[in-house]
Amino acid sequence: MTVRQKLHNGNWIRALRAHITTTTQLQEFVGLWTRLQNVQLQPDVQDTIIWKWTAEGAYSTSSAYMIQFRGSHRKFQHELIWKARLENKCKIHAWILMHDKILAADNLQKRGWLHQEHCVLCNSPLETGLHLSLLCPFAKAVWDQVIAWENFVVQWPQQEPASVADWWEQAASKIQKQDRRRFNGMVIYIIWNLWKKRNRRIFKNLWKKRNRRYSAMA
Repeated sequence: MTVRQKLHNGNWIRALRAHITTTTQLQEFVGLWTRLQNVQLQPDVQDTIIWKWTAEGAYSTSSAYMIQFRGSHRKFQHELIWKARLENKCKIHAWILMHDKILAADNLQKRGWLHQEHCVLCNSPLETGLHLSLLCPFAKAVWDQVIAWENFVVQWPQQEPASVADWWEQAASKIQKQDRRRFNGMVIYIIWNLWKKRNRRIFKNLWKKRNRRYSAMA
C-alpha cells in the first residue's frame, strides 16, 4: 500500500493495532499517531526525497560521514582555545577538558582504574574536571588572585555551571573584544597549572610513601 492509502481513514492504525503487545510499543504508537495528525498530502505534487542533513536537501558523503558523530561530542567555541597565545600543550589540555575527557577521578572511576577517593587539593568528594578547574576552594583562591593581577572583572555564577565550557563561553562573552585573547590565555593557563598542581600532589606524595616504605624495609 502507498502512504496515501495507509493514511486514508486511519488505515495504518487498524494495521498496527493488533500487533501492539507491550507498553513501549503503545507509547511509540501514540507518539506516531500524534505526529501524523498534521500530515497533509498534496495530490498534485510528485513525491520527492529530501536529505535533511544538508541545507539544500541533497545527499553528500561528507554530511553522511559527519552525522555519525552527531551527539558524540560537545559543541564548543573552539576559537577560545586555539586563538589564545599560549603553548600548544596547554591548549590541548584545555580541549580535552572541554570534552570532559581528562583523567580526573570520575573518569578513572568509570574505567575501573585506580583513583583517589577525594580531591587532593581540598579533600572534598569525588574529583571531576569541573570541580578541579572551578569549584574547588583551592582553585577559587587561585582564580581570584590571578584575575586581580590581570585586572579582569569576572562574575562567578550564582549556581553551579553545567561544565567548564559553559562558564568559559559566558565569561568570555562579557570581556571586551580586544582583551578576549588575553583572557582566554589566562583561563587556559590557570586550568593547566591546577592540573599540574593536582598531579604533583598525587604522584610526589606517592613517591614519598614508596621511599618511606623502602627505607623501613632496609
